[in-house]
Amino acid sequence: MIRPLFFWLLIGGFLLSGCQTLGSSSKTLYGAPQKIYALDLSNNIFRGKATIMEECDAHNVSTTLWDDENRFFRIDLLAAEGNPTLNTPPFIADAALLQLALDSYTKTRTSSSAVVKAVAPVYKKTYTGSVPLTMMAIHHIQVDSQAAKNFPPVSGDYYYGFMLFRHGKYIYVLQHRQPFYSEEKMERVLKAMLDAITVPADKRNTSLVSGRSCKL
Repeated sequence: MIRPLFFWLLIGGFLLSGCQTLGSSSKTLYGAPQKIYALDLSNNIFRGKATIMEECDAHNVSTTLWDDENRFFRIDLLAAEGNPTLNTPPFIADAALLQLALDSYTKTRTSSSAVVKAVAPVYKKTYTGSVPLTMMAIHHIQVDSQAAKNFPPVSGDYYYGFMLFRHGKYIYVLQHRQPFYSEEKMERVLKAMLDAITVPADKRNTSLVSGRSCKL
């Protein structure tokens, strides 16, 4: 049964519903590995056709998207339990779990990239009134795209946004990169990404993926 990804976020004094249904058949939907979620590529957050790449292992599923204006988006799914990347202790509270996941990006995931020269957290916010509990963060990163082959020409200072929450057995980590610092715009983009997600996907369509797709 297709269900919307539904939760409440208290932003700027207004209670916003993050709810999206499949609706019109005119939408272009990307079905993630194992049909965990569908992403509406027709959402106006994406400018033009999106190039999609997948990476996965037994505990993590990652989808990276570049739109026609070379804008970066990423959705990571991290297994909340038994994930050696997180080394999650038993009976951990959701707030601590989200912080543990965020720390993994500061210490290893983002900083381990060949093109990332430096990472520094600059902003963090927890939506204490949201269901499920949701966290947003922004990191300042210095990028040298010449340090890796076939990487888009995006050298310089960037701001990398995260929105994290737990849904089912996964921690969802929505990500976007901007060339300037704006908490408001980063929040708006990440919220739009969330609105484009439906759980689960109706079907798995690897034809939209560039290169090798995950075989989970």
